[in-house]
Amino acid sequence: VAENSVALFLCPKLGGETISTNKLTHLSLFSGIGGLDLAAEAAGFETVCQCEWADYPYAVLEKHWPDVPKFRDITTLTKEAFFEKTGLETITVISGGFPCQPFSLAGVSKKNAMGRAHGFACETQGTLFFDVVRIIAARQPAIFVLENVKNLKSHDQGRTFRIIMQTLDELGYE
Repeated sequence: VAENSVALFLCPKLGGETISTNKLTHLSLFSGIGGLDLAAEAAGFETVCQCEWADYPYAVLEKHWPDVPKFRDITTLTKEAFFEKTGLETITVISGGFPCQPFSLAGVSKKNAMGRAHGFACETQGTLFFDVVRIIAARQPAIFVLENVKNLKSHDQGRTFRIIMQTLDELGYE
């Protein structure tokens, strides 16, 4: 990932089954107003579930995807809860832009000025990446796509990015 670009991971499952094109399904985490959802749908995927906690983006999702099941809190999105809301055992792709504030230049500066922790030490936002990992491990999608700010690669002298890559490697994806 280039120093001045957004970190993007597109990761096929190692040794995974061939992706069936009969029904390409998409689970959207940290959906925002649905940018990655629109891209997934333009590529032929059906968005079958979304997760967004912020009120305004959630209202946008409700307006444009009224029939798609939604979670407000990623910590409540379990394998069982996903099945209960969607009736689906499997998912083709998971996408998400986990919170950038603990890792961005502006977010880190603000947190430092306020005497607050940043990176993974930020308990409210910095650890949400690990909820993404938990969901990927439980759902075992054929593909996942994660995006974040350019400072993710250099945050904490590169330690944050190394931890993220090591954690993703442990899931068995390329």
